[in-house]
Amino acid sequence: MIDAKPGEILDFGKARMPEPPKKIQMKKLPKKKVEEAKKAINELTERYKKAITLRPAQGPMGPLYLKAVRRLEGEALPEDAKTAKS
Repeated sequence: MIDAKPGEILDFGKARMPEPPKKIQMKKLPKKKVEEAKKAINELTERYKKAITLRPAQGPMGPLYLKAVRRLEGEALPEDAKTAKS
């Protein structure tokens, strides 16, 4: 397949099944290490949840951005903008 050229018919007769993946032997961890890891993960999860609620949403909040958002949400256009379009 590596030598195939554009428009050429591919010969799948050369295809073979891939070798099954080798099993990886996992090392046994002491219960104390597993418990410490779970505790650390839980602490990080709690810190993440607190950070989301404490920090306000970030993003561009300049006057032009806010004006565009108001217009997209359907706020009425100012009078001068309506007369300029007519």
